[in-house]
Amino acid sequence: QELKKTRANITMCREQADLMSSVRRDINSYKNQMPSSRSEALLRERGALHGSDRGADSLIGQALLTSEALAAQRRMLMGVTGRIGQLRARFPAVNSLILNIQRKKLRDKLILSFVAGVCICILVWTLFLRE
Repeated sequence: QELKKTRANITMCREQADLMSSVRRDINSYKNQMPSSRSEALLRERGALHGSDRGADSLIGQALLTSEALAAQRRMLMGVTGRIGQLRARFPAVNSLILNIQRKKLRDKLILSFVAGVCICILVWTLFLRE
């Protein structure tokens, strides 16, 4: 029994020594990876900031291009609306045709809403009858 205890103590001491040496190696490798001077650390930080700055500039540039494209589309649509208004003023037949189309669209929307409302009412009514 004494021999077993001694062997266990020896193995535990060896394991602790191995663990301590591996921890020391890890600490030394971490220190070796660290920059040797403050100027290197500042240079790396400067590089990271420069990269972030370039990314932000790129994103702002894309946003400006998108804004310009949307403004161009708006101008184009305003021009089309103006031309349609001029056509309606010049040709009363076109004006009446556009009004008829608008009336039919309104009528179709009203019919569709009525049908949807009736379907919803029937659905609610059947749900209440089940309970």
